Amino acid sequence: MYRLLFIIGKYAKCYLKLILLRIRLCNWKINRLIKSKLYGESTFINSIKKLDKQLVLPAMRILKAKIGKNCDIETGITFHNCTDFSRLEIGSNVHIGKNCFFDLRDKIVIGSNCTISMGTTIITHQDMGKSNLNILYPSTKKEVIIGDNVYVGANSTILMGTVIGNETIIAAGSLVKGVLKSNSIYAGIPAKWIRSTKAANI
Repeated sequence: MYRLLFIIGKYAKCYLKLILLRIRLCNWKINRLIKSKLYGESTFINSIKKLDKQLVLPAMRILKAKIGKNCDIETGITFHNCTDFSRLEIGSNVHIGKNCFFDLRDKIVIGSNCTISMGTTIITHQDMGKSNLNILYPSTKKEVIIGDNVYVGANSTILMGTVIGNETIIAAGSLVKGVLKSNSIYAGIPAKWIRSTKAANI
């Protein structure tokens, strides 16, 4: 009898948590509509980094991000240069660590089974602002594509136009640009090819 009551209580507690989460998400959606009208959509998007972890992923889907199954997205994520997340595609079984920065001026595609470690920055554009350098280096944007089974170490920076092949490791603190081979390890500033992931004693 006690065991039955324990099981019922456990399921009731889980159900109550789910209801509370849905209420909070609903409140967030209402606040989104109000604040976006008052202060602009981009201002409101910054509020995502203040959400609890349980609300981050559903909030991103509400804002049109394409996200696969079994993803784990930590708090503190910042999005820049966007009014929604329609230029963000994330596969299944992806982990995104705390305090990452995604520039969505152009598309960011992350494959399945990837880890984007804490503090990673992904940049999709270059803009010299009002500087005279604009003549030499006009504003440009290019998408970033990260393949399947990729590991990006903490505090790495991935620049516009980068394509990372499948099953590749990016060491922590690397500055990444260009087309990176599959089944490889890259490290450094700028990131350089170190060796194949298929080599012995990795």
